[in-house]
Amino acid sequence: MQRIIELEGAFNVRDLGGLPTTDGYEVRYGKLFRSDALGRLTDQDMALMERYGISTVLDLRTDDEIAEHGVARLIDNGARHVHIRLMEQDPGEPLPSHPSRTLGELYSYMARKGPDKFVETITFLGETGNMPAVFHCAAGKDRTGITAALVYSVLGVDREDIIRDYVITEEAMQRVIARLSLSEQAREGTRQVHSSYLHAEDETLRTFLTWLDEAYGSPVQWLLDSGMQTNVIDNLKREMLG
Repeated sequence: MQRIIELEGAFNVRDLGGLPTTDGYEVRYGKLFRSDALGRLTDQDMALMERYGISTVLDLRTDDEIAEHGVARLIDNGARHVHIRLMEQDPGEPLPSHPSRTLGELYSYMARKGPDKFVETITFLGETGNMPAVFHCAAGKDRTGITAALVYSVLGVDREDIIRDYVITEEAMQRVIARLSLSEQAREGTRQVHSSYLHAEDETLRTFLTWLDEAYGSPVQWLLDSGMQTNVIDNLKREMLG
């Protein structure tokens, strides 16, 4: 089966299925998808996506982003829109106090600042009846990339496979950035930040996951220490592994 879904109105859509776990299972296709913003899907896109039977759209963006760009058109096919504001700001925007911070370091900062939101997100995905689901942010790179990495970690996917999946996003970044039509202020901001902000680089996710290993033992242990219940692990594995 094909993991990457080619659409006209979204450029970074893929099925989380197909990756093996370290204990001999494989992530099932057709259960969970990741994406950039889905508000500009064409009618042809809608017809293609209908075959996946997505019942839930988990929107990780800020309130302002939703107000400006709208919700996923998939709700026209009957999917419900669920909003979890994963971070107070788009991690692609630099922090004024740390304008040269690399994106991997910024991921770590965001995780320290709001671990409860990450727990809420992974817990929601593990609740019965929420799949097939798609989770997305604006570019499908940062908030979505972290969420995918955490889901894969819970499922037991090998670390290198998790990082390789993150880097796939790099292929879509030019089109995503063009679609977002960055304002003059945003363009000015990108000149002041580390180059990693505009890319999906191996080192970005590796820095973040290594920090979780060193600080908490593993990404999964960080989630548990932050309040995630162990049954979420069982639920996700039961739903997504085969």
